[in-house]
Amino acid sequence: MSQSRRAVELELLEEYTYANEKRYRFKLRGTDIVINVSADDVDEGMEKAVEILKKIGLLPEFPR
Repeated sequence: MSQSRRAVELELLEEYTYANEKRYRFKLRGTDIVINVSADDVDEGMEKAVEILKKIGLLPEFPR
């Protein structure tokens, strides 16, 4: 059984600190969608951004 998977391309727009919190802004490549998350590092920020995109229905859930 083959599954179609597409790569998620997030572009890091900005990394900054606000109210003693590290924040990251990512753009979903090919769209005007920007996701702003708080995280300890950029990898955690990307994971959070992907989870947000899944929750709002812009990315399908893939089985592991």
